[in-house]
Amino acid sequence: MADDEDDGLDGQRMIAWLKQRGPDDWHFVGSNLNWDTSMEVIQWILDQKDCDKATAAMMFWLSSPDYFLAFPNREALAADRYASVNIGNFDFTRKLVDRWNSGFYTRSNIAYAPLSHVVENYRRTEAQYAANGLPWTVGDDIGAVRRGVDVLSDAEYRKRYSDELARLLYALSTMIPHPDSVPGQPPDTPPQGDITGRLKRMFGLD
Repeated sequence: MADDEDDGLDGQRMIAWLKQRGPDDWHFVGSNLNWDTSMEVIQWILDQKDCDKATAAMMFWLSSPDYFLAFPNREALAADRYASVNIGNFDFTRKLVDRWNSGFYTRSNIAYAPLSHVVENYRRTEAQYAANGLPWTVGDDIGAVRRGVDVLSDAEYRKRYSDELARLLYALSTMIPHPDSVPGQPPDTPPQGDITGRLKRMFGLD
């Protein structure tokens, strides 16, 4: 079977898993996906009406949206022989922005804070190219600090991790550490027991 067929099946398996979960798990998985192999999964998450605004904002900032601000529209990007390879990424970000601006995403229960320097750089780049026309505009809300459940906290991570999920992510070229792994060890390190046992091993107290 060809590699691309394998990737398609792996993406479908992940989507089937996500269909049995909810927005908090979608956010957790989305934060760990490998964009080179998982765009089908990422798009599925963003296509869900219950996708949280935090997840949509996270995906926007991960898509390197500032790169496209130099091109006033899709045609300008397609005409640039160096940039035209990014047409698919442009279309992805454009669709996300259109949905954000239309109010498609309404759920707002998840905490998320984009890196301030990433937001600031985007706004500087936006101002730089504004006179030439921009491919899209987004309000300050997409860069806001969002309050809610910290889906990526240690406690939430432990709750959402499963060996099944780890295998699904691994098939999509992403590895996530077992929540019981000793800090500093590789992410595929086997479980190391409870916290007390881990500390004893770390400090040679066994």
